[in-house]
Amino acid sequence: MSKLQNAILAKYKKAYPEHTLSDIAKNTNIQITRVFRIFNGYDMKVSELEAFENALMNGSRKEFISMADDCFQNLSDSKIEYLRAMFKSSLKLAQAQTQVNYSNLIQA
Repeated sequence: MSKLQNAILAKYKKAYPEHTLSDIAKNTNIQITRVFRIFNGYDMKVSELEAFENALMNGSRKEFISMADDCFQNLSDSKIEYLRAMFKSSLKLAQAQTQVNYSNLIQA
């Protein structure tokens, strides 16, 4: 299983922890037996990868993107720059925390 596939499946599980295989199949339009195989290590096809990414884009992610578009249309340049800086610093912090966690795993 590729790193990309692992990452997408982990994101999906985090976004929808209560979903059963049946729920995942309905949400992604992938046959339930194929979903079972994917979660048990079989490689995803590109179309399946896209189906999981599309399922992840639903809900809060779409709302977030829509809100960002509204901000660009309605806020002043200085407020947009402030938000951009906040996002950038939040991402740097998250990346640093991930790096520390990864380093701790390697040392263990």
